[in-house]
Amino acid sequence: MDFSLNELQHQIIASLEQLLKRNGDWHRALELIESGLYDESLHRRLQDAGFMDLPVTAGLGPLEAALVVEKVAERGSVHADEAQL
Repeated sequence: MDFSLNELQHQIIASLEQLLKRNGDWHRALELIESGLYDESLHRRLQDAGFMDLPVTAGLGPLEAALVVEKVAERGSVHADEAQL
């Protein structure tokens, strides 16, 4: 069984990484952790870019959504007890 990501999944990750580079770094993540706030601005950008719609997009689904969650968490870009991603 091949568990490699396909070309579209690689493109999703590359696009997401570019968005995250422009909209948050570990300094921002620390601010969010210390304040207990949620990064509404990044949430809107993720939504505007279509990342929130991946689970209901034809030909895509939970795996692609999980890739987004993994990348956002990896960068520590969004923080809150009630994270909505």
